[in-house]
Amino acid sequence: MKKMWMSLLAAVAMIAGSAAGYAAETSKAEPVLLPGVPDKNWFTDYRQALARAKAEKLPVVALFTGADWCPACLQLEAEVLSKPEWKKSVDGKAVLLFLNFPDKKSSWPKELLEQNEKLKEHYKVEGFPTTLILNADGRTVGLIDGYMPGGYWPNNLSRILAALE
Repeated sequence: MKKMWMSLLAAVAMIAGSAAGYAAETSKAEPVLLPGVPDKNWFTDYRQALARAKAEKLPVVALFTGADWCPACLQLEAEVLSKPEWKKSVDGKAVLLFLNFPDKKSSWPKELLEQNEKLKEHYKVEGFPTTLILNADGRTVGLIDGYMPGGYWPNNLSRILAALE
Protein backbone atom coordinates (compact mmCIF):
# COMPACT_ATOMS: atom_id res chain seq x y z
CA MET A 1 0.00 0.00 0.00
CA LYS A 2 2.80 2.39 0.95
CA LYS A 3 4.55 1.58 -2.33
CA MET A 4 1.38 2.39 -4.28
CA TRP A 5 1.05 5.80 -2.57
CA MET A 6 4.68 6.60 -3.27
CA SER A 7 4.18 5.74 -6.95
CA LEU A 8 1.06 7.87 -7.10
CA LEU A 9 2.86 10.82 -5.49
CA ALA A 10 5.76 10.44 -7.92
CA ALA A 11 3.35 10.42 -10.87
CA VAL A 12 1.58 13.56 -9.62
CA ALA A 13 4.93 15.30 -9.12
CA MET A 14 5.98 14.38 -12.66
CA ILE A 15 2.75 15.72 -14.14
CA ALA A 16 2.99 18.96 -12.16
CA GLY A 17 6.62 19.37 -13.19
CA SER A 18 5.72 18.78 -16.83
CA ALA A 19 2.94 21.37 -16.72
CA ALA A 20 5.23 23.93 -15.11
CA GLY A 21 7.91 23.10 -17.65
CA TYR A 22 5.45 23.53 -20.51
CA ALA A 23 4.32 26.92 -19.23
CA ALA A 24 7.92 28.10 -18.87
CA GLU A 25 8.78 26.67 -22.29
CA THR A 26 5.77 28.35 -23.90
CA SER A 27 6.62 31.79 -22.47
CA LYS A 28 10.22 31.44 -23.75
CA ALA A 29 9.11 30.20 -27.18
CA GLU A 30 10.29 32.19 -30.15
CA PRO A 31 8.14 33.14 -33.13
CA VAL A 32 8.30 30.88 -36.21
CA LEU A 33 8.67 32.56 -39.61
CA LEU A 34 6.14 31.16 -42.10
CA PRO A 35 5.19 32.36 -45.61
CA GLY A 36 3.49 35.75 -45.40
CA VAL A 37 4.67 36.59 -41.87
CA PRO A 38 6.34 40.03 -42.03
CA ASP A 39 9.36 39.16 -39.87
CA LYS A 40 10.64 37.03 -37.02
CA ASN A 41 8.98 39.21 -34.37
CA TRP A 42 5.50 37.82 -35.07
CA PHE A 43 4.10 34.78 -33.26
CA THR A 44 1.74 32.48 -35.14
CA ASP A 45 0.78 30.36 -32.11
CA TYR A 46 -1.91 32.01 -29.98
CA ARG A 47 -0.99 30.24 -26.74
CA GLN A 48 2.67 31.14 -27.11
CA ALA A 49 1.81 34.79 -27.79
CA LEU A 50 -0.43 34.99 -24.70
CA ALA A 51 2.22 33.29 -22.56
CA ARG A 52 4.83 35.80 -23.73
CA ALA A 53 2.41 38.68 -23.13
CA LYS A 54 1.72 37.44 -19.63
CA ALA A 55 5.43 36.96 -18.86
CA GLU A 56 6.33 40.43 -20.18
CA LYS A 57 3.13 42.18 -18.99
CA LEU A 58 2.32 43.39 -22.50
CA PRO A 59 -0.77 43.46 -24.70
CA VAL A 60 -1.02 41.32 -27.84
CA VAL A 61 -1.51 42.86 -31.28
CA ALA A 62 -3.42 40.11 -33.11
CA LEU A 63 -3.59 40.67 -36.86
CA PHE A 64 -6.18 38.62 -38.76
CA THR A 65 -5.05 38.71 -42.38
CA GLY A 66 -5.13 37.09 -45.79
CA ALA A 67 -1.45 37.79 -46.45
CA ASP A 68 -1.26 36.26 -49.93
CA TRP A 69 -4.58 37.39 -51.45
CA CYS A 70 -6.24 40.30 -49.59
CA PRO A 71 -5.50 43.68 -51.27
CA ALA A 72 -5.87 45.72 -48.06
CA CYS A 73 -3.69 43.21 -46.17
CA LEU A 74 -0.99 43.43 -48.84
CA GLN A 75 -1.19 47.23 -48.63
CA LEU A 76 -0.85 47.07 -44.83
CA GLU A 77 2.26 44.93 -45.22
CA ALA A 78 3.82 47.22 -47.84
CA GLU A 79 2.96 50.56 -46.23
CA VAL A 80 3.26 49.76 -42.53
CA LEU A 81 4.47 46.35 -41.36
CA SER A 82 7.61 46.31 -43.51
CA LYS A 83 8.77 49.75 -42.33
CA PRO A 84 11.44 50.31 -39.64
CA GLU A 85 9.21 52.97 -38.03
CA TRP A 86 6.55 50.31 -37.40
CA LYS A 87 9.04 47.99 -35.76
CA LYS A 88 10.29 50.79 -33.49
CA SER A 89 6.74 51.80 -32.56
CA VAL A 90 5.78 48.35 -31.22
CA ASP A 91 9.14 47.09 -29.93
CA GLY A 92 8.78 46.43 -26.22
CA LYS A 93 5.17 47.66 -26.22
CA ALA A 94 3.30 44.60 -27.53
CA VAL A 95 3.55 40.94 -28.48
CA LEU A 96 2.72 40.47 -32.16
CA LEU A 97 0.42 37.66 -33.31
CA PHE A 98 -0.05 36.92 -37.03
CA LEU A 99 -3.26 34.99 -37.75
CA ASN A 100 -3.18 34.21 -41.45
CA PHE A 101 -5.93 32.86 -43.70
CA PRO A 102 -3.85 32.09 -46.79
CA ASP A 103 -5.17 31.24 -50.22
CA LYS A 104 -2.35 28.70 -50.49
CA LYS A 105 -3.35 26.65 -47.46
CA SER A 106 -0.61 24.07 -48.03
CA SER A 107 1.98 26.71 -47.12
CA TRP A 108 0.84 26.76 -43.46
CA PRO A 109 0.63 23.95 -40.88
CA LYS A 110 -2.87 22.49 -40.55
CA GLU A 111 -2.88 23.06 -36.77
CA LEU A 112 -2.34 26.80 -37.23
CA LEU A 113 -5.03 27.06 -39.89
CA GLU A 114 -7.47 25.33 -37.52
CA GLN A 115 -6.38 27.55 -34.62
CA ASN A 116 -6.91 30.66 -36.76
CA GLU A 117 -10.41 29.56 -37.84
CA LYS A 118 -11.40 28.97 -34.20
CA LEU A 119 -10.01 32.36 -33.18
CA LYS A 120 -11.82 34.07 -36.08
CA GLU A 121 -15.09 32.57 -34.83
CA HIS A 122 -14.32 33.27 -31.16
CA TYR A 123 -13.50 36.94 -31.77
CA LYS A 124 -16.25 37.32 -34.43
CA VAL A 125 -13.84 38.59 -37.09
CA GLU A 126 -15.72 39.19 -40.33
CA GLY A 127 -13.15 40.79 -42.66
CA PHE A 128 -9.48 41.31 -43.29
CA PRO A 129 -7.38 42.91 -42.11
CA THR A 130 -8.77 43.06 -38.59
CA THR A 131 -6.46 43.90 -35.73
CA LEU A 132 -7.43 43.14 -32.16
CA ILE A 133 -5.48 44.33 -29.18
CA LEU A 134 -5.78 41.69 -26.49
CA ASN A 135 -4.72 41.63 -22.89
CA ALA A 136 -2.58 38.71 -21.69
CA ASP A 137 -5.77 36.77 -20.84
CA GLY A 138 -7.00 37.04 -24.43
CA ARG A 139 -9.72 39.64 -23.77
CA THR A 140 -10.18 42.30 -26.46
CA VAL A 141 -9.14 45.77 -25.28
CA GLY A 142 -8.88 47.49 -28.68
CA LEU A 143 -9.85 47.10 -32.33
CA ILE A 144 -8.65 48.42 -35.68
CA ASP A 145 -11.13 47.29 -38.30
CA GLY A 146 -9.66 47.24 -41.79
CA TYR A 147 -6.92 49.42 -43.17
CA MET A 148 -6.87 53.03 -44.30
CA PRO A 149 -3.82 54.67 -45.87
CA GLY A 150 -2.13 57.81 -44.65
CA GLY A 151 -1.12 56.77 -41.16
CA TYR A 152 -4.61 55.93 -39.88
CA TRP A 153 -3.73 52.35 -38.94
CA PRO A 154 -0.39 52.98 -37.17
CA ASN A 155 -1.73 56.13 -35.46
CA ASN A 156 -4.71 54.23 -34.04
CA LEU A 157 -2.51 51.38 -32.88
CA SER A 158 -0.08 53.81 -31.20
CA ARG A 159 -3.00 55.54 -29.47
CA ILE A 160 -4.42 52.24 -28.20
CA LEU A 161 -1.05 50.98 -26.97
CA ALA A 162 -0.33 54.31 -25.23
CA ALA A 163 -3.69 54.12 -23.42
CA LEU A 164 -2.74 50.66 -22.12
CA GLU A 165 0.59 51.77 -20.61
